[in-house]
Amino acid sequence: MSKPPSKQEREICYQARNIYFKCLDANDDDPYKCVKQRDLCEMRCPKKWVKYFEDLRLSQDFKTDSAKVKV
Repeated sequence: MSKPPSKQEREICYQARNIYFKCLDANDDDPYKCVKQRDLCEMRCPKKWVKYFEDLRLSQDFKTDSAKVKV
């Protein structure tokens, strides 16, 4: 197992994640328009983290959409 990222490495990762997610927000969640940003995120973050961030985003989007549908 590799050592955990340092505080500085985590901050760099979070910045890359935020750039990626802002791109998705601006492009109606079209991943093909944000390939460069995702690649940057994968370079700056552990791969498991990128998957976690994407899964968390999807679950939050689902909850938001579900809340809009409730009557």
